[in-house]
Amino acid sequence: MKDADYVVHCGAVIPPKADHNPEDTWKTNLGGTRNIVEAIRSSGRSDEIKLVHISTVAVYGNRDYHHPWCRMGDPVMSSAYDYYSVSKIKSERCVVESGLPHWVVLRQTAVYHKYFLGGQVLSENMKTGDLHTALKWKCHNGHEFDSTPFAVLKAGFWCPVCCEAVPWAFDKAASHVPFYAQVWYDTHSKSEENNVYPYDEHEDDDLL
Repeated sequence: MKDADYVVHCGAVIPPKADHNPEDTWKTNLGGTRNIVEAIRSSGRSDEIKLVHISTVAVYGNRDYHHPWCRMGDPVMSSAYDYYSVSKIKSERCVVESGLPHWVVLRQTAVYHKYFLGGQVLSENMKTGDLHTALKWKCHNGHEFDSTPFAVLKAGFWCPVCCEAVPWAFDKAASHVPFYAQVWYDTHSKSEENNVYPYDEHEDDDLL
């Protein structure tokens, strides 16, 4: 903690590993948080150091159509057997009741790395918070295209050339794009070939 002004605590064991190793999850998530809080307390500068604790929306547990949105002040109630959620709830409480004068808890959702889509953003500049001005992107096949951050990050769209439905090459896309893989491999094998859904360019002629 020497010379530290801010401490960002983002280390954690997450699912699925957290579900298979609950003991390690407790030691890392809760134990690690306790260690950080104690280190700040014993630094002699606890009145100066600011702690940013990264938590998760998983602390709210399952949601249905009656309560689809999470709000500050809603009860924290993990899903059954969700050891990750439980460990983060206890970690949050450790911070909230630590007595440290400067702290914040951020309950985050998934954070996508720019390569999660199997490509990259080519634009060098983006105005903070502007999701509706188009940027230039490049997919794993080298196709360059313009699209808004909202379409890519919020609406689930990607390359208009190789990541649209036709020619039904979902397995090929999933092998290069982690964003697609997380859905496709739920019910398909990685050994499937690109002829799972063979496509004839004239097969839809009678429908058009």
